[in-house]
Formats: sequence, C-alpha cells, structure tokens
Amino acid sequence: MSVSTARGLLERSGDHPVVSLFFNLDPSQFATLPARATQVRSLLDQAHAQSRETSVDHEDSKALAADLARLGAYLNSDELPVSGARSLAVFCSARDDLFETIRLSEPTGPAVIIARRPYIEPLIVAQDRERWLIALASRRSGRIFSGRLSALSEDARVEDDVRGQHRQGGWSQANYQRSVDEDAERHLRRIAEDLRHQWQRQRVQTVLLGGPVEAVARLRELLPADMRVALHEQRLELDPETATVDEVHRTVRPILAETERRRRSVVLEELAEAAAAGGPGAIGLTATLEALAERRVRTLVLAPDFRTSGARCPQCGLLTQEGIEFCPVDGTRLVAVEDLREALVEAAVLQDAEVVALDQPKPDQTPLEGIGALLRF
Repeated sequence: MSVSTARGLLERSGDHPVVSLFFNLDPSQFATLPARATQVRSLLDQAHAQSRETSVDHEDSKALAADLARLGAYLNSDELPVSGARSLAVFCSARDDLFETIRLSEPTGPAVIIARRPYIEPLIVAQDRERWLIALASRRSGRIFSGRLSALSEDARVEDDVRGQHRQGGWSQANYQRSVDEDAERHLRRIAEDLRHQWQRQRVQTVLLGGPVEAVARLRELLPADMRVALHEQRLELDPETATVDEVHRTVRPILAETERRRRSVVLEELAEAAAAGGPGAIGLTATLEALAERRVRTLVLAPDFRTSGARCPQCGLLTQEGIEFCPVDGTRLVAVEDLREALVEAAVLQDAEVVALDQPKPDQTPLEGIGALLRF
C-alpha cells in the first residue's frame, strides 16, 4: 500500500462519518463461504452498534444507514475482489462520495470503525509497499506479472515454437540441437525485451525470476545492467506453463516478509545512529510531535504497544500531548483525541512520510521509547 493512496483517502473525507471496514480473507480461518458469511454478519452487527452510538445530525444519520446497507449488499455479493488478497479494506461515506476497496497482501482485522476520517494505519503498515516485476521462463514458455503482491496482474505471455530434442545420432543430431538452442535463445531474448519494456514503463522496486535453473540463469544475463541491480537473488521454483496467480502469490509472500524484516532493521539502525550522534532523528513522543509539526518527518516509527491519548487544534491541526488546553500556535482551545497513534499516522501520511510499525515493543540496542522518527533535516 502506497502513502499516496492513503493520503488520497484522507483528502477525500470531510466532516461526515466514514465507515472503515477490514475483512479478513486468511485461508486458515476464512477459507469457506460459511466462515466468511459469519464474519460479514459480525462486522455489520458491530457497525450498526457503533452507528447508534455515533453523535451525528439527521442527514448524516440517514447517510450512515444507507452506507451500512450498501456495505452489507457488497460484502454478500460476488463483487468482492478476493483473488490474491489476504484481506480487504473497504471505505464508505456517501456524503463524501467515497466507496473504495483495497486489497491487502497480509491478513488484517476483522474490524470496523466509524469516525470522521478513514482508519488508515492497517493500510500503511501492511507489507505491500513494493511493486514487483516477475517473469517465469523456460526454453519455450514465458509469462510476466507486475504490480503489488495483493494485485498482481499477468501482463504478457511469450510462447515460441521451440522444438524438442532430436533423437538421431551423428552430424544430423548436432545440427538439429544447435538449431533448437538458437530457437530457445531467441525465445529468452524476447522475454528479456518484454521485461525491459515493462521495467521502463513502471516504477518497480524488485524483479523476480522463476523457472528452470538454466533458463533463469540465461535470462539474468540477457537483462540490462540497470535491471540486474533490482534482481532478487532467489529463483522462484514455479512451472512457467502451469503456475497459477495464487501459486505465484504463495511463493512470493515469504520473500516479501523477509524484505519487510530487513527494511525494519535498516530503519532501526538509522534511528539508533541518529540518536547517538545527534543527527536527523527523533526519539519519544515530545520530539516526534515537534518534528511532525515542523513537517520534517521522513519515516515515522511505532512500537506495537504504543498507545496514548492527546489533543488536536481544530484550527491548524497541531497535535499535542494530553494535558494541554490551548494551541501554542494560535491559542485555539484543543479538542481531545482518544487515539493519538492513528492521528500521528495521519499526520505523517499527509506530509508524505513513510510509517514503519515494529513487530516487537523494544528492539534490542535501540533507544526507541514507543515512538520515533527519521527526519528529512
């Protein structure tokens, strides 16, 4: 999930209630239609309960009831884009002209939240930031996929009439085999050329190759130097002719998880170095709030157990810790914010900062106090 997508959701919402619903598609729990139907009923029950407790005017109340009816019909229909997704996020607000479904590559939820703004943290911290370019290649077949893992699409198939091995001996066999090898070489060059075109058209972070060892090794050699820099070292053990999109998803997921683990490690190392050297890093809530207010945050870092309340200025949007009554910038009386964590995520997204959610409360050798940030300056 990109920061720009989450920012677009925030910018499309206004002063009206937004229903943020997260539908879990983890096959270990919700593989069957009855299990999914039970989840739908539970989510809708929670949504109706929240709507009764939400303080809104008459028009918003009518619109919210219509939103919930629309969500119920949608979740019980055949329109859900479940292929390749481990969960879905659905955002609905008729008065803000908002109805959007986003596929996520990791299980999230189930949960439903009704608030004035979309609940975006599960989108931002999901392990689906990168765009992938994936090629499955053999000596006679090739397929190219691209996109984020939760929304991979098959962009091209390359099929060539490469003949099988000649069984006669002598010079005839040698000449025939040389011709077969030349056909296979032309076929792999076609795949490499198609990959290069896709690479030039899209903003891709990682290139993955799969198929027989020999074909993948030769395809690596045929790719231009700038693409080889983005090549992942692992070869996908998939059959280019028979592999389904779901099989591609299952094979790539562990690679994605490892990529995310490495990314978190790099961010924590940078944060520790910045804290030790007095560099562009903020540790703790006070320093992070100050950096967000000054729009200096490049990456917001959150421990899983960081939870606190605070306040927001309704005039300038400044976030503060709890216990401050008036905005230090314009003197406006502050409004209480029950979940400051989500408000901090929103503030980071609105200044195009990344958000990294850690999977352990206090990583070893890192002076993180629940929250911190890498700064632009």
